[in-house]
Amino acid sequence: MIKKIALFSVTVLLLASCAKRIAPPYTTVEKLVKVAPGMTASDVSGTLGIPPYEIYHMAGDGSTVLLYNYKLKNRKNTGCGVLEKWGIADPFYSKEENLAVGSSYYEKEQKVYVLFNNGKVSSLVTDAGREDSEDLLVQNNTIQFIAKTGRHSFNYYNYEKLELGQSIIKLDHKGNFAKKSGGFFGGSKTKKGCNVFGG
Repeated sequence: MIKKIALFSVTVLLLASCAKRIAPPYTTVEKLVKVAPGMTASDVSGTLGIPPYEIYHMAGDGSTVLLYNYKLKNRKNTGCGVLEKWGIADPFYSKEENLAVGSSYYEKEQKVYVLFNNGKVSSLVTDAGREDSEDLLVQNNTIQFIAKTGRHSFNYYNYEKLELGQSIIKLDHKGNFAKKSGGFFGGSKTKKGCNVFGG
């Protein structure tokens, strides 16, 4: 009897702990493509259907970056995909009319950074290409990626050498702004080279 009560208690506890999932609000790529330069923050939130998840204000030029979360749309099919596992094209899913068959579902949380200058959208930066990028350069009211490759074109070895109005923002492996000792977050004492793409 004690074992049954213990088993029942553990089952109830597990079910209760799985009853709620905490997650931020998400938008979709279909809505993201509707965001256009010149929109206000309320226009963007209305278009995306969600409020911003985080807000970053750049004291140097007064620009603002709003962070929104979105997920990628996929589809679930009724087929088991055995033929495809063996490297054989499934004739049903190889037909053009069946390319969009299946129920929609969303996965892979992503982030998009919307840059506002004077209260209007000036540009967007998504998580895409984040693995090929190490830093963001805020220059002339635009956000640009600073890539790990091609650093020979131009190098800053100290953040103090950045011109007025430029800031370097480091992204961590999740795409969040990472605090560091240079540029956007204060003076730098460490040397670091980084590639700057045109402005």
